[in-house]
Amino acid sequence: MKYIETLKPGQVQNMNLIITSLHKSRITNLFAQGATLGVCSKECEFNMAEEISYKNTPNERIRAVFGTHFTGISDAAINALKSDDRAFFDHVYGGMYGNKPNQGFLYRGRGFNDVTFEGNYAMLTRESGWTPADPSKGHNLVDHPELLDNPEIAAECVPYYFWNKFYSMPNEVAADIHAKGINDFTNLEDAITGLYRANAGWGNKIFPDVTGGFYKAHSRAQEFYDLLTSNK
Repeated sequence: MKYIETLKPGQVQNMNLIITSLHKSRITNLFAQGATLGVCSKECEFNMAEEISYKNTPNERIRAVFGTHFTGISDAAINALKSDDRAFFDHVYGGMYGNKPNQGFLYRGRGFNDVTFEGNYAMLTRESGWTPADPSKGHNLVDHPELLDNPEIAAECVPYYFWNKFYSMPNEVAADIHAKGINDFTNLEDAITGLYRANAGWGNKIFPDVTGGFYKAHSRAQEFYDLLTSNK
């Protein structure tokens, strides 16, 4: 059975919101669009939810997902952290990429591609067109990060995120994925690798695929690409 055939009506509705947003955006490359949907499906299965609690997650899995954040930390210390969501997210996200030490919980993962960190919320705020001088436009996600829990706003922000990330892509990454920009892909393999790396952060390693996330996104990208091309 195809992945899309397993989706419930609400998931299909959210997938279509993202597709509509992609069609309206500056991302015109169909390989990039299909890869974007693959990444979003991996992150949230097209369900609208904030990053989940890790209370019931085995410590081995936490170490695999968050890597060096838990190097040298005992099981007892991890158990204490994961029993308190605020303490846990402040530990893994605090003091990074615009976050103050106590803002990891505030700017934890939201939206269809799991947007984290104040710096990314600020970028999406700018991309949406919001300014203090004209607050009637766009979305102030810095002061109201919970707006990314709204499916329409979250879908609107998906292409903003990826466009911005590719705009700042390091030259060595462009050589690796054979694309200087998000609309330069000529095949799906490069596109899914590029979009997945953009979402993870250019400096983060995606191999070995210890969480299975890349495999999941990669295995679905062709199906999304076929859907998009059939609707052309």
